[in-house]
Amino acid sequence: MTISPRKTLAGNGRLVMVVDSDPNQLAYHATLLQRFGYRVCTARDAEQALTMAAGEAPSLVITELNM
Repeated sequence: MTISPRKTLAGNGRLVMVVDSDPNQLAYHATLLQRFGYRVCTARDAEQALTMAAGEAPSLVITELNM
């Protein structure tokens, strides 16, 4: 199944933060979200994510869960 972005679903420049220790996952999710019009910032760990969020609070944070 191919997902194609539609203008009506664009993120309107909202900031989404993706936090993952795997650089491949960061790149994949960032690329996908950018196709839908979101601004994306990425962090490799919680400390980096918190530092970045102090500057501009993201509308959404997507993280990996290690249990």
